[in-house]
Amino acid sequence: MAQEEALLRLTFADGTQCSVDARDAAAVLRGYAVPAPVFRSSRVFDMVAEYVEKHKAHRSGESVDHDIDDWGRRFIAQAGDTDALHDLFLASEELEEYELMDLCAQTTADMIRGGTVEEIKTLLGIMGITLEQDLLAQQDHDRLLRIIR
Repeated sequence: MAQEEALLRLTFADGTQCSVDARDAAAVLRGYAVPAPVFRSSRVFDMVAEYVEKHKAHRSGESVDHDIDDWGRRFIAQAGDTDALHDLFLASEELEEYELMDLCAQTTADMIRGGTVEEIKTLLGIMGITLEQDLLAQQDHDRLLRIIR
């Protein structure tokens, strides 16, 4: 019974569940009270936990990986798709893990750099916006910029 009490059961937005040691979960989440549905899947939770633990070890000097930036590039490549990258970004925002947020944002910027509007829309899953609506939004944006200047 005591072992059950030490477990924290997390249910993610995709319906998957996992149990973690409550003491370890508190350390992984750095003491933040975060609703598990912020993480759409246990995979994203596991990735955030790995990132937090790696950076914690790096800051304390316990890490064998001396090039944390190289490790970060390999880590973010695991995301695999824009949905997972977006989920990582949202989770890092909720946890105030600003280095992970920056890594997600930079990766997204690198993905869309040099792409056409249509390629970027496809990559980011933006649908249902016509060329006319794009042009109207650009005109509105340009008008706002003239007002601000």
